[in-house]
Amino acid sequence: MKAMPQSSPSSQPELVATPTQFGELVPAGAGVLGWLYVLIAHGTVAALETVWILPIVLPMAVWTLGMRLRYGPDRVSMSVGPWMRFVDLKALDRVSWTMTGGWRSQGTVFLSDKAGHKVPIYVGRFNHSEEWAPLILDAAANCNASVEKRAGSILERARRGQSERRSGS
Repeated sequence: MKAMPQSSPSSQPELVATPTQFGELVPAGAGVLGWLYVLIAHGTVAALETVWILPIVLPMAVWTLGMRLRYGPDRVSMSVGPWMRFVDLKALDRVSWTMTGGWRSQGTVFLSDKAGHKVPIYVGRFNHSEEWAPLILDAAANCNASVEKRAGSILERARRGQSERRSGS
């Protein structure tokens, strides 16, 4: 299935990759359901005493459900709700990898452009990597951007996955 086109400030349409991992929804859902149980079973006073849990669990749900990676020939952006970061693929400067997150994480690929913009791409977190990874590798080659070995191998695996899928269909 192809990613959905979205309108973009440039003339080229952007495609959207959505999250593939929803692990944070389990604790977020448990927190909300637990708070609702307190509200229903013990009343408003008890619910107000435990309302502190909502500012912890609701952002986890928004983070998980609202995360999007938008990509097109000119730029890649990562957004969570109304917050967005982007890099210009025509001025890509660096592609790097850093181990981030907990034990389940595969790290983060960071894209940086010559204007100083930086976008994190959480490895394994977004679908359609067979579409956006080749865009990044091609942009890096066209701009003579530095590509760290680990970041390059992660993106190259996604590119090879694209070739294998197409040849198998």
